[in-house]
Amino acid sequence: MTVLADRPAATGLEAAVPGLRHAMDAGAMRGGLERMLWPDGGGAVERVAAGKLLYRGDGTCSLRYTAAVREEGGRGREVTVGARILADADAAEAFRRGLEPIAHAAAGHPLLRGLAAALASDPAGAMTVHAFPIEPELSGLPAATDPARAGELLAAALGRGDARPCRVDVAHHPREGRCTLRYRAAGRGTVYAKVARRVSADPAAALRALAADGHSLRVPEPLGAVPELRLSLQSEVAGTPCADAILGAASPGTAAAALDACARAAAAVHACPVAIAGVRSAETDAARLRRDIDLVRRVDADLAEDLGGCLDRALIGAGRLGAGPAGLCHGDLTHRQIVLEGDTAGLVDFDDVCMGEAALDLGHFCAYLRLAARRAAEPAGRDAGEPLCRRFLSAYAAHARLGGPERRRLERRAAVHEALTLVHVAISSRRRGKPARLARARSLLEEGRVWPRR
Repeated sequence: MTVLADRPAATGLEAAVPGLRHAMDAGAMRGGLERMLWPDGGGAVERVAAGKLLYRGDGTCSLRYTAAVREEGGRGREVTVGARILADADAAEAFRRGLEPIAHAAAGHPLLRGLAAALASDPAGAMTVHAFPIEPELSGLPAATDPARAGELLAAALGRGDARPCRVDVAHHPREGRCTLRYRAAGRGTVYAKVARRVSADPAAALRALAADGHSLRVPEPLGAVPELRLSLQSEVAGTPCADAILGAASPGTAAAALDACARAAAAVHACPVAIAGVRSAETDAARLRRDIDLVRRVDADLAEDLGGCLDRALIGAGRLGAGPAGLCHGDLTHRQIVLEGDTAGLVDFDDVCMGEAALDLGHFCAYLRLAARRAAEPAGRDAGEPLCRRFLSAYAAHARLGGPERRRLERRAAVHEALTLVHVAISSRRRGKPARLARARSLLEEGRVWPRR
């Protein structure tokens, strides 16, 4: 019987969460998951892969498994199983009881067919498991992933009277906070449904303002919300990923054109005359990062000390330069959020939209572009992060019609936010068991190119 060994690295986290070592042992968890999903027998888990790991603020760990199961009768399929590793068996049982309302709402769900127990605590350890779509804090996910209910939501979003079951795919399922689904039906187009811990009116307000602003930038159309499910609906933005054109380009001209499209998209967002509720700054981001560093300190005091020093250095630069005027920001601008259709850019994923200085988006974009370039250059070779970032910032200055002094000041402010973003990446990488990503972020911080220049 094959056991997959694909698993994140959790060195150092096992001491803080004693049950984590057992939870990440794919061989042991094959039998453990089988006993929890079929306590009285009747099914089998044939393969297990341990996936997304997160060390959480409450001192517990979440982990996600992909399990190849064979139900009674011989049918095989893959099941996504979430796990929460807690302090002891009592805590695991309490966590299980807290998920019972969501499990009750998911009863009879097609994704749970054949499982005797979609929610269970491990009697041999401090662990609770829950089969997708049962997810903590996402109580609307069972309804949102049911093809029949999804068909009703899709028909309503598209203004159709004939509701029929539709295909539901998971487009993006991060470790916490949200899950993005793709609804598809023959001849009806594609709609994205986002289930989150909370639904804000800010993304829809920003998207409507951008659509009405007269720029060529393509953005999703808000198609409504279902408050009781904490679900919002948006149209699809078609196109090819900009990331492929930038990092996989066959010629420098292709990469330059893609970066120009990214800069043009950022300038269009920043020029949009709309005000929303959420506000961010270098100081508010740094305050949040300090709280996260306190969490990292429990498992890696040396890393926490280093990252705290990076925060101090970034804030010194921020104080010396002063913030730029606040306007609309995407909040999570990266080359992966932009698609191209001909010469026209499309920008997606406005979940983190906010008010802030333009440098917030530009620094965020450059940080992730440097990380991607560094990864593409491994295991040996000089990466293209610095020239790519300079080209992007130069194109942005041209589209935003900035003069020389304005441009230099914006670039220095962008460096502040780039450093803060790399600190965030380092923290999240440590919490997620991603040592290679952590090493890239730390090396970029140590090399000094991201720091504000005098």
